[in-house]
Amino acid sequence: MQWASQPGRKIGEMRTEKMEESLFLNLNVRLGQPYCYMHQGDCEHLIIFTDIRLLNSDDSLDIRDYPRLMKKKRVTRTLCRSCMMHSARWIVYNSEHAPENPCFFCDQCFKSFHYDEHGKKIGNIKAYKYFDQSAAINL
Repeated sequence: MQWASQPGRKIGEMRTEKMEESLFLNLNVRLGQPYCYMHQGDCEHLIIFTDIRLLNSDDSLDIRDYPRLMKKKRVTRTLCRSCMMHSARWIVYNSEHAPENPCFFCDQCFKSFHYDEHGKKIGNIKAYKYFDQSAAINL
């Protein structure tokens, strides 16, 4: 979450909570506001709450039935073409290390293939941050 605290981003206050110590009923949720769910240290999922409603007589009163997922997109995420494990974060053109042009890379593979140990760019690549819409979860 270090990127979010950069002054120029103007994101506002952010909190980090441990999932095993958090209850959904204690969350303050704003509709349409993006939230980041991170697990395993580096796997991020964007979650956006798009709707909320009051209970009616047909709804379950069992708290274990909530939150309810109303729909789920059946879309596969774009994987890094190097490690084929992590979600793509970069789209790179003119890479000597890529099997195709353009090519998708995760953060780790992007840095290891395209920058030297001093942080200097290797080669004549054009790289752009990539947001995979299928990585977003709409609730």
